[in-house]
Amino acid sequence: MVAAVEAVGLVERSRSCSDGRRSTVRITGAGLQLLETSRLWHQKVFDELTGGWSARDRRQFAGYLARLAAEVGA
Repeated sequence: MVAAVEAVGLVERSRSCSDGRRSTVRITGAGLQLLETSRLWHQKVFDELTGGWSARDRRQFAGYLARLAAEVGA
């Protein structure tokens, strides 16, 4: 996966200074821009889908989504 995102310029990889068998991966400006664009898109879609909901319902649903993401990522 790292090679794929490195190939399109989203991260840079270099040898670790402390262990030549390891690599250090750093996100590039393009990678940061993609993350921000993605975050804005997710927020826009969430706002569109829940626009008619109360603020309380939106917060509660957002909390459930965060919980689900955390449990799936665990």
